[in-house]
Amino acid sequence: MPLEQPVMSTIFFIVLAAERFGKHKTISQIVAILAVLLLQAVPRWGPWLAGPGLGGHSALWWLAEVSQWVAVALTVFSGAVYLWKNRRLYLEDL
Repeated sequence: MPLEQPVMSTIFFIVLAAERFGKHKTISQIVAILAVLLLQAVPRWGPWLAGPGLGGHSALWWLAEVSQWVAVALTVFSGAVYLWKNRRLYLEDL
């Protein structure tokens, strides 16, 4: 299924378009995954990759930590927005 194709409700034949929050969530997840992978590569590629530290941790560690929490928050928020905007469909199934 192509990525641009919207999700279609098979029961009601209603197109559920992708939300902007979902796109931001995907980008934040990609950034978090890349940061964690780079953090794992630091011992092999050298400490120059980590950058200067703050609070006993490198800048890359902070990027990985913050980006993971941002990805979690956007995942929860975008899921809540999606469910709220389409609540009529879910409530009709009950």
